[in-house]
Amino acid sequence: MGVRSVSSYHDFEQTPRNEGLRRIITDCDSYGDLVKVVVFAENEQDTLSFLHCLNTASHRGVVIAGDSCGDVGKHRRVINL
Repeated sequence: MGVRSVSSYHDFEQTPRNEGLRRIITDCDSYGDLVKVVVFAENEQDTLSFLHCLNTASHRGVVIAGDSCGDVGKHRRVINL
């Protein structure tokens, strides 16, 4: 896979709700070969919703990477490794 450009989105204050994340991922996918999304997880549900959106996008063929900031997102960072 040759990645020539990365389109990224960062929100260091919150995790957008599912519809917002889907729109962000779709928009980023139209600009780059790889989509990178970083959000701030306030609770466990944020991390689960985020993982679900990343998984759904990946199954749609989007080349995607994501990370959750904050103490609650720590286990998410381990999954990224």
